[in-house]
Amino acid sequence: MRLRAVLSVIVALGAAAPATALASPYADAVTASAPSGWWRLGDAAGPQAANAAGGSAGTWSGALSAGAPGALAADANAALAFSGGWLDLGTTFAPTAALSLESWVRLTSASSTRYIFSQGGTSTGFHLYTATGGAPVFVVTSSAGRATVTAPSALSANVWHHVAATFAAGTATLYVDGAPVALRALSGMVKLGSGSLYAGRYAGGGSTWRGALDELAVYDRALSPADVADHASRGRDGTLATAAVAGPPALTDATSATFALTASDPQATFTCALDGAAATACGAAPRFDRLAERDHVLRVTPIDRWGRAGQAADYRWRADHTAAPDWSPTPPETRIAATVPEVTARPDASFALSATKPTVTFACALDSAAFAPCGETVDVDSVGAGDHVLRVVATDRFGQSEPVPAQYSWRVDRTAPDTFALAAGPAPGAAEAVAVFASSERGGRFECRVDGGGWSACAGPLALPGGATTLAVRAIDAAGNVDPSPATVQLTRETPDAEPTGARSFTTASAALSFAASAGGALSCRLDGGDWSPCDGPVTLAGLAWGEHGYDVRADFPGGLRLEAPELRWTAAAPGARVAALQFPVLLHRARDGRARSRGRPPTLRFALNVAAPVSVRVERLRGRRSRALSAWTVPGRAGDVLVRLPDRVVRRLRRGRYRISAQPAAGAAVRVAFAVV
Repeated sequence: MRLRAVLSVIVALGAAAPATALASPYADAVTASAPSGWWRLGDAAGPQAANAAGGSAGTWSGALSAGAPGALAADANAALAFSGGWLDLGTTFAPTAALSLESWVRLTSASSTRYIFSQGGTSTGFHLYTATGGAPVFVVTSSAGRATVTAPSALSANVWHHVAATFAAGTATLYVDGAPVALRALSGMVKLGSGSLYAGRYAGGGSTWRGALDELAVYDRALSPADVADHASRGRDGTLATAAVAGPPALTDATSATFALTASDPQATFTCALDGAAATACGAAPRFDRLAERDHVLRVTPIDRWGRAGQAADYRWRADHTAAPDWSPTPPETRIAATVPEVTARPDASFALSATKPTVTFACALDSAAFAPCGETVDVDSVGAGDHVLRVVATDRFGQSEPVPAQYSWRVDRTAPDTFALAAGPAPGAAEAVAVFASSERGGRFECRVDGGGWSACAGPLALPGGATTLAVRAIDAAGNVDPSPATVQLTRETPDAEPTGARSFTTASAALSFAASAGGALSCRLDGGDWSPCDGPVTLAGLAWGEHGYDVRADFPGGLRLEAPELRWTAAAPGARVAALQFPVLLHRARDGRARSRGRPPTLRFALNVAAPVSVRVERLRGRRSRALSAWTVPGRAGDVLVRLPDRVVRRLRRGRYRISAQPAAGAAVRVAFAVV
């Protein structure tokens, strides 16, 4: 319930002349206090605000509305609503030694400063206003200085309050609802500013009042605390408000209840508390739905226009669903029969709705739209491409709705998918290559064509004949859209060199692999589980150790899509031992010490061995076509370059003549080279 704030402000700084009594307790009290100016604000229309006593008529400006409900009890006089407008109250009010300001106020917005009265400026005159947050403030400037008096608490919003402020005898006092709330000492005479007295805005412009004002009055004397308390008391009803409640029958099968609330104060608001719950603001016709099947009590408390809680009234009744012949505690469930498949290219759809209970109503929501009533047949036309969902809630006549809406989801797809492909292989010694592929859309299927053949259904990973060089793949999504630009990959066949050319290539294996990705794919590879690095196919791998090997290829496409081909695996089998590149000096010189030398150094045999194996070295003396073994020995050979220094015993036996030296690995062929000794 929203409380209505009423602020009555009185600032007293002087004496006033008597006025004629009016026919209400409050009007009589103000008349007896002899105001210098009194604007009751009950005018039927502008542009004048009639003066009930003293002063001159006020002039309307801006957004003002006559006929607002007034602040006073036992007085039909209306108030003036302020929505950015103000009143010019003229210059006739010119207090000197003392003054009082008084008003009933109802504040609706405390987001900034809101003026009730204002005369002068920052260094002259007097001002009554509410600060940001709603606390009343009285500022008065005298010949001796300036005093600012601030209330310790804010006014309640949307409630009528009586506020008064007085200045005289060296004291500025601020009152709220008849009680003094703050005061400041200030001597001297009132220092008036130039210009008019304004109500509802700052004299210099802006900070307009938001809400309503009633019974503006000014005095050229300081009202006594008793005067202020009497005015506030006479404006309010001496009796707290009472409420009357009309509601459903004492026993009903309805699970909702509507009430009609009235109060002795026609401006009263209400709070409602259902079944002992905390009281909350409610309107004059509160409704409560989905009530449990049991006894209920609604407690209604009236809040009068001055924010006072009145006497509470209780209303009791019982809701019993079982009294209804068709009542059931189970909420209905919706069944949706759709004519549209879950994925389609069609923009229209039709649905037939039914429920598990005979008497239900339906509420439907398409996609993110709010639920709205719908019939048993729902037709949807011209929906756009994308995902769609129809949600339906069934409600029985007792107001029981299914807790989770039934729904049917489908997708309208008019966009052809994009296709991505990666092919690799075959691995050395294998007969087939392999291809993997993907679509930009989930679901659907694929068709493939190899080397210009016909299209046929396919799925990855796809085995390709070893001689295949071109693969084309196209995706067909669930809606039947076909990729108009199939993904194409080209495989190129490469073979490694048949004969190694150095010790490293002679002692290791090599392999040629072909792989390719469709347009836009960035390739990366790794060998034997190593690190991934960018690559391009085809590739020849050299320097491979004998044994098992694995090669992985993947392709990254725009949009974060990644394809990875199955690992290509093969075995590099170690061959039989073989000697190559046998080298020995062709000419040796016999030195004086009886040893054969090559350029003064002991002769050395050099050759390449492809695998580790023992090697037999043999030196033979040649005479014509005949040969005679001079020496033979075995050295442990390792894969790669092998250096064999001739033993000194062999070097000493080399006489002048022709010779032949050979190296023969175990179970391998011998390699020979001739040399001479001079």
